[in-house]
Amino acid sequence: MNCDDYAYNENKENTAIDMYNIQRKLLSDQEKYLKEKIQAKVNDTETYDEKLTIDEQALITEIENEDFVEYIIQIVKKTVKCEDSLIRQILYTGLSSYIGDDPINLGIMAPSSEGKTYPVEECIKFFPKEDVYKVGAMSAKALVRDKGILVDSRLNPIEDKVRELKKQVNRLSKKSQEEEKEEKLEELEELYKDAKTLIDLRGKILVFLEPPHKEVREILKPILWHDSYEIEYPFVNQTDKDGHETKKVVVIGWPSCIFCSARDE
Repeated sequence: MNCDDYAYNENKENTAIDMYNIQRKLLSDQEKYLKEKIQAKVNDTETYDEKLTIDEQALITEIENEDFVEYIIQIVKKTVKCEDSLIRQILYTGLSSYIGDDPINLGIMAPSSEGKTYPVEECIKFFPKEDVYKVGAMSAKALVRDKGILVDSRLNPIEDKVRELKKQVNRLSKKSQEEEKEEKLEELEELYKDAKTLIDLRGKILVFLEPPHKEVREILKPILWHDSYEIEYPFVNQTDKDGHETKKVVVIGWPSCIFCSARDE
């Protein structure tokens, strides 16, 4: 048995995942494959949109023995050569994000310019885009702004409530409505008083294509090491142009993580 066969058997035995959910997620990102097949049959007089229909059953028939993971591996191997073990490790790491209690962290180390990121990019494109966070060298402020949502002290989302209150305040423009407007503004301020910014990493895949910013690393470290499922940090985040801000950031959930790093870094 060669090394690749051994890695495949070992990983397969240790991957206890809810296959139904994984299949659904993998199917959702096979649209491109079917589009290309359908496009080949479209006549010059027919439009693309008229012919484009995605049928899960039709897709399943294309996958031998309904082995979805192996199907993706064979597709990736068409563009990533001689990296069977690495491809499997990346895909299994990504899939482990859907295991709530113990997702995997994977480190890929190689000399600079050795093509560390290409296999990762080719593998993660088969996962739902909303589940993949490419962290890179983004700052902590960018991470909070792009991935954070506004919540109350019990971590219930309040962005819709805040938006609706602001609309109501803007509509109360008459002098006779000043008292009602003041009540709405007080209600709005009360919401912001205990508000926090939540970054929910449950079921997410963090991909570090380059070493993360120091501040980001400090925020994510306890989560990545599985020290705590929920961490709260003091962090001032301006939430709108009116100057409202939250003073705490909560990071919840254990994502799977893929680190790409040069050996000399």
